[in-house]
Amino acid sequence: MFAPEPHPFFDPLWRRIALISLCVAWAGVEFYHQKTVWGVLVLAITAQAAWSYLLKYKRTDDPSADKREG
Repeated sequence: MFAPEPHPFFDPLWRRIALISLCVAWAGVEFYHQKTVWGVLVLAITAQAAWSYLLKYKRTDDPSADKREG
């Protein structure tokens, strides 16, 4: 669907985990302030980011990074 372009900044796993963690924390803040709609929206963004940056991300030094699946 919306696969991220491989970028050297996101090659280290800790940066991708930090991105997901920030989204989860943001969702927690929204739920804490009883903004349920925003919390659910941020959780959806978090799920998309986790799928793209943790499960489907191909590093820039990965030889298969140039071959996108359609």
